[in-house]
Amino acid sequence: MSNTTDSPKKGTKVRMDVTGKLPMTGNVFVYGTLKRAYWNNRLLKGAKFIGEAITTQPYPMVCGGIPYLFNIPGKGHVVQGEIFEVTDPEMMANLDRLESHPHGYIRTPLKVLLNGTTETDVFVYFFSRSDFRDEMLKDCKPIYVPPHGY
Repeated sequence: MSNTTDSPKKGTKVRMDVTGKLPMTGNVFVYGTLKRAYWNNRLLKGAKFIGEAITTQPYPMVCGGIPYLFNIPGKGHVVQGEIFEVTDPEMMANLDRLESHPHGYIRTPLKVLLNGTTETDVFVYFFSRSDFRDEMLKDCKPIYVPPHGY
């Protein structure tokens, strides 16, 4: 269930997420199973692929079947991913459900570098747990490659 709030355009409403803080449209940076080559990308069918991107600073990405990012800037790797423009609020709602936003993952505004050069505002899903330990990074690289069989 999402809320609405007044838009800067007079007389229009913007659909908001369950927290009431984030709009249900915008660019999304995906780094794992939502990327074009992987199984959850079907949820982005109809979204415009904007391009490849990297985070502006390192973040710890933990890989173990399904990848997840901790919101700890400056630790880990610069993460590689893809940007999609989501203009359908129902599509964003489906992404939020997949990621269990705001309990499993938290959709968070972030700046990334589109094509490695152009700073771009996006949403990214950060893992909600805060129990990161350095040894969690031992098998991770800055780009997600799923285990055999996916």
